[in-house]
Amino acid sequence: MAQTINMDDFDDYVKKGQHQLHGSMKIIIVAILFFALIFLFSFCIVTIPAGHVGVQYSWFGGVLDDEFGEGWHFKAPWISITTYSVRTTEKTDVIHALSNEGLSINMDATILYRIIPNKANEIHKGIGPNYEYVVVMPQFRSVVREVVAEYQAIDIYTEKRAILENKVFEDASTRLKEKNIFVESVLFRNVELPQQLKNSIEEKKKAEQDSLRMEYILEKEKKEADRKRIEAQGIADANKIIANSLTKNYLTWYWITNLDKHNSVIYVPVGENGMPMFKNVDTVRTDVVTNVTNYTG
Repeated sequence: MAQTINMDDFDDYVKKGQHQLHGSMKIIIVAILFFALIFLFSFCIVTIPAGHVGVQYSWFGGVLDDEFGEGWHFKAPWISITTYSVRTTEKTDVIHALSNEGLSINMDATILYRIIPNKANEIHKGIGPNYEYVVVMPQFRSVVREVVAEYQAIDIYTEKRAILENKVFEDASTRLKEKNIFVESVLFRNVELPQQLKNSIEEKKKAEQDSLRMEYILEKEKKEADRKRIEAQGIADANKIIANSLTKNYLTWYWITNLDKHNSVIYVPVGENGMPMFKNVDTVRTDVVTNVTNYTG
């Protein structure tokens, strides 16, 4: 039995399918546009961290003069960004150098530096991101070796090290400034000298300390001798004054005064009208009688 198809129903069915297809296509197109915008947006937004600058490179014009500072920035999709740190960087290297006597010296040499912020694009053009290994450290090592060669090894081991550090700082600053790099400081640590030279330095220091100690002792003895001379001179002057002031009457009085301190002493004043006098005669006689009695008994 043949089945009859209603054309009106078929047309409605086709139209309904087309309508659903158009709706699905719209959703797909919107989703594609959405993800395309996100993808494009990610290429147009760049974030520069703190202490950094961003150098712009255009696919059509190369490195641009304008740099991005810290924060969020919009850029064209054909612009790529390379970040450079403008913070102070510390780099230490063990450097082997020869003094002007030809002695071998090893030391830890430290350089503190930073790039000039508005010159990062020039560094990117001429050197690149590896400027530390291409320019900074090779130039620093070269300067250290050249300056050390002007001094004796003992100078680096003593207080003259500060002079040497300042010389290296000045020369390194001059060279690296041409490369748009600013040197803040140069330090030397852990200087290693040949053992023979170390022994000589220690012996010299010990001799200097012994010499200073002997100078102190001599100075002390000299002051003590001066003190004794002054004391002796004072005593001599005092004796001289006393000798000039002593008279016969004073000596007699002084002698009698001292004799008066003893109960058993009998004294007689000397003079034209002097009479024999006894001090505590009764006590003296009593003591004598007592002693004689005890002796005979």
